[in-house]
Amino acid sequence: MGGTFLDTIALVKRYHEEEHSDIINEIFKKYIIVFSKLSIIVFTSAINRKAVEGVITKDEVFKFLNFFLRDLANFVIMKSEEINSSLRVILKHDLKIQLVFALKIKEYNQSFDKKIK
Repeated sequence: MGGTFLDTIALVKRYHEEEHSDIINEIFKKYIIVFSKLSIIVFTSAINRKAVEGVITKDEVFKFLNFFLRDLANFVIMKSEEINSSLRVILKHDLKIQLVFALKIKEYNQSFDKKIK
């Protein structure tokens, strides 16, 4: 099982049924999710935004947050030094964060492969 990065929009689809939620749920079954601690804040903001817009209730916000926090136990959260090195890569090479995460995930996948073998 390898690792993968999901952006916040994709993470929200895991907890709030939307178009392509089924695909996101399959990804959760097949991959280890890798992200930074900042994603917790961004996810919270995104799911709360749905309540502000009237798409979901505040009770649903807390329900989805509880499910998300439960799932965190199965995620790989990038360490501070990995985030710092990612910031340097973004600034040096003008990359988007998704590309930097892809590079980090490649490292994680190599690590996962070594553990399996």
